[in-house]
Order: sequence, then C-alpha cells, then structure tokens
Amino acid sequence: MFDPSRTSAITQAHGIRISITPDASRFRADDGLWVTTRLENTGSKVLHWITDGCQIHVGLGAQLAMEWSYGMEQPAPFKRFKDWTLERYDADDRYPIRLDTVPDWGVDEGQFGCADLGMGHDLKPGRKLTARMLVRVNMWPDHWYGRPPAGPVLLTGSFGTWWRGDEDMDSVQHESLVANLVVDLMDGRDPALISAGQAVDVALSDTQLQAQLLEWPDVPNFVPTTIVLDETREEWIFGAGFERASNVRPITIRIDAREARIVAVANEPAPTREPPRD
Repeated sequence: MFDPSRTSAITQAHGIRISITPDASRFRADDGLWVTTRLENTGSKVLHWITDGCQIHVGLGAQLAMEWSYGMEQPAPFKRFKDWTLERYDADDRYPIRLDTVPDWGVDEGQFGCADLGMGHDLKPGRKLTARMLVRVNMWPDHWYGRPPAGPVLLTGSFGTWWRGDEDMDSVQHESLVANLVVDLMDGRDPALISAGQAVDVALSDTQLQAQLLEWPDVPNFVPTTIVLDETREEWIFGAGFERASNVRPITIRIDAREARIVAVANEPAPTREPPRD
C-alpha cells in the first residue's frame, strides 16, 4: 500500500544492510524517478558477492500493481505469433507492467546489455557502496507500449549471491536480502486506450495477415515484429517482417487505440520510431 510518509526501505540481516531511497514518493511518467541504492557491510568480516558485467550491486525492479490486458486467447498458429510479438514466451506468465531501471551511467546510452560473466566484489566491514538508478517507462524502439496508467509502483531492491571471507563460494547458499517500497505514478496514459495485446488481436482480424501466418506458421519466419503506441495519434503501429519468406511482403497495420479497429494496412516495413526521452 502506498504511504507517502515512507521515504525509504531498509532491510538488514546477516551483517548486511541494503536500502532504496527514491528522490520523491510521487513521480510523473515523462520525468521518471531517481532512486539511491545502498549496500553496507555491518558485519565483522569481509563481504564478497558476484555481479554480471553491469556491476549493479543492489538490483532494482519496478512494477505497477495493475497489469496489461492480454486480450483474447487466439487459436493456433495465431496464439504463438501473438505471444512472440508480445515477448510472452511462457503461456503461464502474467502480463505485468514493468518499468525500466537504468544505472546512471546507462541513461543516455540507448539500448545496452550486461556481459554474461561473473565479476567478484569485496566490501570491508564498516564500508558501504552507493549507486543511482533511474526508473522510467520502457522505451524499446520496436516495442513501446506508451506510458503506463497511473497508480502504485512497487520498487524492489535486492542483493544476493554473497558469502563471507571464510566461506566457500561454491557451496554456500545464503538467502537474498530484499527491500520493498511503494511509490505513486501520478500521470500516465488514458486507461481507455487498448493494450498491446488487444492491439495484436485487432491486427489478427486482417485477412492478409491471417493468410500469411497460416502459410508461414513457424516463429522464425515472422521476425522482426513491431508493436508501438503512437500516443499523439492514439494509434498502435503493428508490423511483421516475414524475413525468411522471400516471396512474402512485410505488413504494417495501424490500429485505432481508442476504437480498437484497423485504420490502415500497408505492405511495407513498420517505420522505426525512437520513443521520446527525457
């Protein structure tokens, strides 16, 4: 539950203290929210842990209490295509509204990845590490769902894969430390606009797209896919490339996000669009 009087979340156990402290308890989608994370060794021995190449010591997640509407359960092969487009690879997965959490050094880097390797770190007793993370709307150029609706956002700080100086890192299994705090997203998209999942349902009513999927039902055949909300025009831009089917032209479908109907269909690649940034 959102409590504006709570300005930080702190968890302490096993001689470790982690905390997450946002700059404000409320924020706007277009502004994002800066959060300070802190890791402290309050124990008597050196603290060791492992991160990936991004070296984010206290992980930060941000998720709205509400979820995107998945829409209809489509028959095969349309369901497989829909789930692929929405990057929903496990049919049992819920469809949460997650926000990006980006370290300060990556805010202006566009898309980036973290090297899949284990990097070791040490922290002496009484020492601490502080970092800054930005919570912002997901802004992938080919999959941008627009601003989420207003509502409570759960921030989750976590610290794991750790051990003490005299422990065997390969055999020890310590529990992760987790700190939770609820903040409030004040503005956002009009909740009357349909979700990405509902937009794909509308696109799948197009007979040309149906025919192409029935002829080329395998997932690798219909990449790349695009699903982007143009908030200014209140239109979803949906695209399927079918790049492995040389005799099939790409298709782009524009969908009225308020009326849930097809506005236009074109046999051309979906236009690339870089969502707005701060």
